[in-house]
Amino acid sequence: MKPHLLATAALIASASPLLADGMTPAPRMPAVQPAVVPTMQITDWSGPYAGLTFGMTGGDMSTTPPSPGNDLNDGTAIGGILGYNYQNGALVYGGELGLHSFNDTYVVPGVGNDDTIDTAVDLRGRVGYAVGRSLIYGAAGYSWADMSINGGADGASLTGPSLGIGVDYMVTDNVFLGLDYTRRFLEGDNDLNTFSIDSNVDTVSLRAGFRF
Repeated sequence: MKPHLLATAALIASASPLLADGMTPAPRMPAVQPAVVPTMQITDWSGPYAGLTFGMTGGDMSTTPPSPGNDLNDGTAIGGILGYNYQNGALVYGGELGLHSFNDTYVVPGVGNDDTIDTAVDLRGRVGYAVGRSLIYGAAGYSWADMSINGGADGASLTGPSLGIGVDYMVTDNVFLGLDYTRRFLEGDNDLNTFSIDSNVDTVSLRAGFRF
């Protein structure tokens, strides 16, 4: 038994120098690290918000039976907005209420510039997509507007659907600025029930708001 053990030990001892000199293990390749793809941070738009608006107004108007005047003078509008946003990833959706007071938005050509759109209320839903600190959205809803005719001797209450598009930008964690275009498709009868009115009322507005 011992001769076999001695022979095995001698064989291992004689092979060790060969392993040390001629059978060097191959070097290991460095591990390949996966590339890091930068991701754009999505701004949080969720929750309630309120703000102020200022913009330009315009549009057109027709009546049945027809009367002179088919355009609205380019006037101005100031107002306020109140809304609430829900958010799922980059998808942002919610509702918004807007109240606007119009100035110099009268029918042209006309006599005395006294047929005017005075106020408008917009109730609409918004759906948008958040990109970085921006929110690009579309809007659809329903609008109500009051009109003075002949300097207030007559009037009209106009209603109809509205469509809009816009973009808001989050300047800080709570303050945002935006630009909005809205068209209102309004119709109704005058208070004296002598003619019907069909009007498109447009606004292009700057918005400044605060997210609570």
